[in-house]
Amino acid sequence: PSIDAVIPRRQVAGIVAENAALQYQRASLVLRAQAEAVVHDLFRRFTRSPSLMGGEWADDATALDETQLAIRVADYIAGMTDTFALSEHRRLFDRTPDLR
Repeated sequence: PSIDAVIPRRQVAGIVAENAALQYQRASLVLRAQAEAVVHDLFRRFTRSPSLMGGEWADDATALDETQLAIRVADYIAGMTDTFALSEHRRLFDRTPDLR
């Protein structure tokens, strides 16, 4: 028998669409996890070595307490574009995920 006789065409289309949506969702979750890892890496590196932020962001950073430094680093990272964050990650780490 033909597949149309066993499974209606609409049902096949629904299964294909659902499978495609699940694959997209999985890829999105992987991408999100990689992006979160980049941000986490940058935060940890900049809090350990604030001078790596450069410019005004690094000025007097060593005089800040732990909370103040965390806020400064978080603000610095929050102001980054995706492109700049990835560029900074490449500069500071051996491996940076390809988030395209």
